[in-house]
Amino acid sequence: PTDTPNLICLCPHHHRSHHRGKLGITGNADLPGGITFTNQAGNPIAQTGTNPKPPGMPPPQPAGIYRHPLGEHLHTKWIYFNPPPEHRERGEPARAAPGPASSDDG
Repeated sequence: PTDTPNLICLCPHHHRSHHRGKLGITGNADLPGGITFTNQAGNPIAQTGTNPKPPGMPPPQPAGIYRHPLGEHLHTKWIYFNPPPEHRERGEPARAAPGPASSDDG
């Protein structure tokens, strides 16, 4: 399901690796450090690069405006996230994803 604990941003290479069974992804994306990556044999993949940000620290700002390689547009009016499970149990309505209104309704 398209629930926030299941959403993670991957580059095309790692997205394909996941669907080909070469990269395992488990856990809860809503929790800091809640995702575990495993290789094809199921062994955890150690973290590399910089240390993760401390809890409560704002995310880094993007370096610039994202341009899709094929020139496609993200239409925020078509984005929908299911409410987290605890909200569904209470019957709370889903909230639309925040984002700028698109003037390109094409």
